[in-house]
Amino acid sequence: MSMLADIVPLVPSDLIAKIDCPCVNATGYFDRFFNGGTCNNTDALSAALKLDFPCLPSTYGTGCRAHDHSITSECSKGAESPEYCTNQWCYVNKTICYPSKQEMAASNYFDGLSYSYTTCNSYKGDFLRD
Repeated sequence: MSMLADIVPLVPSDLIAKIDCPCVNATGYFDRFFNGGTCNNTDALSAALKLDFPCLPSTYGTGCRAHDHSITSECSKGAESPEYCTNQWCYVNKTICYPSKQEMAASNYFDGLSYSYTTCNSYKGDFLRD
């Protein structure tokens, strides 16, 4: 076994993004909605996103995951749920990703955040490149 294998931690494959457009850690962005683990924005955020519960997890959009799968009522319809509900995506740095071949779009809900499905080997279909 090489020394490199000893230093580089094993990362679950569902969290790996494309190297030319890596996921960003958006946890700090969502910290403002929390106060010691308690949601500060119980109604406005929930209403804006049509959530079934008042808070997004602080890790929403961090790492390649199907973040919307258990968040919205639209995604809780089983086989009738839209395809995007089970597709993996993450928030990305627009400046780093722009020259890459990965598609991204600006968040409609959170200023300054861009997201990408293709960096997580998924497809949404209705991307608009920033």
